[in-house]
Amino acid sequence: MYEWQIEIYFKVLKSGCKIEERQLETAERIKPCIALYMIVAWRVLFVTMFGRECPDLPCTALF
Repeated sequence: MYEWQIEIYFKVLKSGCKIEERQLETAERIKPCIALYMIVAWRVLFVTMFGRECPDLPCTALF
């Protein structure tokens, strides 16, 4: 399971956050954008996996 998590993470980053569609032209603009989206993708993956492992846990435990 764990070896596939990095693949799932990048799938969330690429398709869920649509990181490849960002049209930022300079490194100064791209770096902060990617950094933010990497955090968002990690959180989405974390919440998804947590929800699958503990389906009875209320969402207030995470937010």
